[in-house]
Amino acid sequence: TYSNTDPGSACVTVNFDPDTVGGNPCGVDAHASAYMTSYDPANQGANFLGDVGSSVAQPFSFDVPGATDLVLAVTNTQAQTVCTFGFEVVDLPCVEGPTGPPAIPTASTVGLIALALLLAGGAFFVLRRRS
Repeated sequence: TYSNTDPGSACVTVNFDPDTVGGNPCGVDAHASAYMTSYDPANQGANFLGDVGSSVAQPFSFDVPGATDLVLAVTNTQAQTVCTFGFEVVDLPCVEGPTGPPAIPTASTVGLIALALLLAGGAFFVLRRRS
């Protein structure tokens, strides 16, 4: 269990490694999941924040609400034996996506005048060729 002591939401990344840690690595027999406040094995959808997506070494990220506990649960998906795994919890600032339409690039006044002269010059040469 880890606590987000900040009043604001935290974007958290878990670097999960079931393959190389300890004397009996889990390999593809381990699956990591994150829960808000508590984990109920009888109802794994309750308080669910996110999971690793597959049982391989890879990171996964999710938001933890402010002033809330994060509970990590790692389940053995195949074998009856106890296996070892590793993980690292990393608090990262959330990178917000765009909040509106993309900005339209604009040219300076000098650039617009130069473009107008270029277009006018091109039109002049096209009209002279047709005559």
